[in-house]
Amino acid sequence: MLELAENLLLTTKEPIHQIAEKLGFEQPSSFTKFIKTHLGLSPMDFRRQHLV
Repeated sequence: MLELAENLLLTTKEPIHQIAEKLGFEQPSSFTKFIKTHLGLSPMDFRRQHLV
């Protein structure tokens, strides 16, 4: 699921809450916590850092 999340964050312009929903998270905050735990950045910061 982490690889899919990374891929969606980097290859789509979908809002974070839509990606979270697509991946089965009931709350966007749960998705944010999941990404932060595994990648050390919030989803938005991960996107910004890798799309520069």
